Amino acid sequence: PSPTAVGEGGVAAATGVRATDAGLSASGLRSALQAVLPEYLVPSAVVVLDALPLTPHGKVDRQALPAPESAHVGQADAYVAPRTASETLLAGIWAAVLHREQVSVDATFFDLGGHSLLATQVIARVRETFQVELPLRTLFDPETLTIAGLAAHIDAMRWVAQGNQAQASTNEEDWEAGEL
Repeated sequence: PSPTAVGEGGVAAATGVRATDAGLSASGLRSALQAVLPEYLVPSAVVVLDALPLTPHGKVDRQALPAPESAHVGQADAYVAPRTASETLLAGIWAAVLHREQVSVDATFFDLGGHSLLATQVIARVRETFQVELPLRTLFDPETLTIAGLAAHIDAMRWVAQGNQAQASTNEEDWEAGEL
């Protein structure tokens, strides 16, 4: 079995993989992949087909591939509403970038259909909204894959930055007063 195509919209196809022969359901396949792959490499949706549609030239016909059922793609088990101002702002950013009405704070970015190109949009909006310097790799970190985790990380960064600013102004005042 070897991967044959990764197309637009993150569509990936693999030939020779027969999940039903191995006794795996779509969710079972995702679980098995989660055990061996980093979260951002696990597909957000799995569609089981008897065979891949082919063009007359024997290549995968991407246009004939069925779309994953939108009701099941990237849905968290239960919606958890934002609890803090940071979570609310992040939920708005994720919902806008991922074209969703609402986003659970416990769902991971990649389970919701996010990918590296969308991650760059999220990071740019987070930098603008929160005025923090956040590297792209932050969204790939297991501790910050969810809105809850990312919000906690951003809040900690802002708290440290505010503490440093307060310390710097105190040092300047002490310097001017001749106490340093």
